[in-house]
Amino acid sequence: MSHSESTCWTLIEGAVRGRPEDREDLARRYAALIQAALKGRWAGSPILAEVPDASQEVFLELFRDGGALHRVRLDRDGSFRGFLYGVILNVARRFERNRRQHRESALDSTETDSIATDEDMLARQFDRTWAESLLNQAASLMTERARSLGPPAERRLEILRLRFSEGLPVRSIAERFSDKTEHVHHEYAKARADFRKALEEVVTFHYPGSKLEVERQCQELIQLLQ
Repeated sequence: MSHSESTCWTLIEGAVRGRPEDREDLARRYAALIQAALKGRWAGSPILAEVPDASQEVFLELFRDGGALHRVRLDRDGSFRGFLYGVILNVARRFERNRRQHRESALDSTETDSIATDEDMLARQFDRTWAESLLNQAASLMTERARSLGPPAERRLEILRLRFSEGLPVRSIAERFSDKTEHVHHEYAKARADFRKALEEVVTFHYPGSKLEVERQCQELIQLLQ
């Protein structure tokens, strides 16, 4: 099944059925996001050292028989974001509870309670990390397509990178390419359209729904990072 034909839920369905390629794809897509969420939750506390083990535990919880993926409704609409955050949160709380009970580190109950109570902040951190993840996926998809399309598309990609990553104005980019400013403006507009198309495809994967809903989600993702 192609990227454009599948959604997060069809991928999950394959993972639930034990398809190795779908489980590998799921892990590839979300491993960095899971680790970032746990690091954000445990920043500045001794339990931070347990991020690798807790990340593995999230995937065990997802894939084991009777685990989270087996309990989720596969006919549901919406995104994987809230579902995944719930699994991460449950695993994180279990690690925190175990550390309190066994007193295996210097993290005392007061520190653990302070971690667990500011859930609104942690949810916002997760949302921001989620937004960054999807935007990075869109950038990777755009890069892959540009390489297959050849030099003109790769040049538009470089213009976009110079504009956003390095903050160069279009006039300076035009000077770097020894090109007319008007032409670079035109290429920059095309590059932004290419990126928006890639982002919409990524968002459609995670948020199956109407075109209007996809556009709304794209706008929300961009606003989260402004």
